[in-house]
Amino acid sequence: MTVAIFVKPASADTITGITLYGGYNGTTDWVGNGQIWDTYAYNGIWVLGVSSTPNGTLSNNIDDTISVPFNSEYWLYAEPTYLGETPKLTVTTTDLGTTETIFTLSGTSGTESTWSSISGSSLFQLGWANGTADKVNIGETMNPSGTNDYYLHLQAGQSPTPEPASMLLLGTGLAALAGARKLKKHGLQATCPAASGRPAK
Repeated sequence: MTVAIFVKPASADTITGITLYGGYNGTTDWVGNGQIWDTYAYNGIWVLGVSSTPNGTLSNNIDDTISVPFNSEYWLYAEPTYLGETPKLTVTTTDLGTTETIFTLSGTSGTESTWSSISGSSLFQLGWANGTADKVNIGETMNPSGTNDYYLHLQAGQSPTPEPASMLLLGTGLAALAGARKLKKHGLQATCPAASGRPAK
């Protein structure tokens, strides 16, 4: 007996935008009273630099867009203006759309640490990276031994869990397969009237 099981393929989600908002309210209700940094620079918004390694080249494209894998980690730089005490991170991906997480800033700038999230998506972790960045241009290498800018470590968590319908289909297929093996083990064979040549009642 052959059982066909169809499982939805793993997501190949891609990050297309990251925005960091400085601000403070002390609660999960974020108040935007700080600076804004974005991978897409527009209307005077500060550029958020993104690299896939601590001292790698910027992943930002020349046209201010970005396209990097979701399930990975990145190092960010932002020119130091006002980050506040409760910054907000929004990440836009091809599969998930735009999600946001609000963090409580902690630790010391320049020393690796992870901020606590107080609301929003649990798919992202953000905190200080080791070192201090300096502003670089598109195609240039980020310098973790700089002297000026915020230097952050972002981890884009796990892909979404499989859809309930996919899990139900998988479970049904496995149960059918187990039943077929049990019949075979006891020398039994499932038949139907048409297959046995007997008329149906």
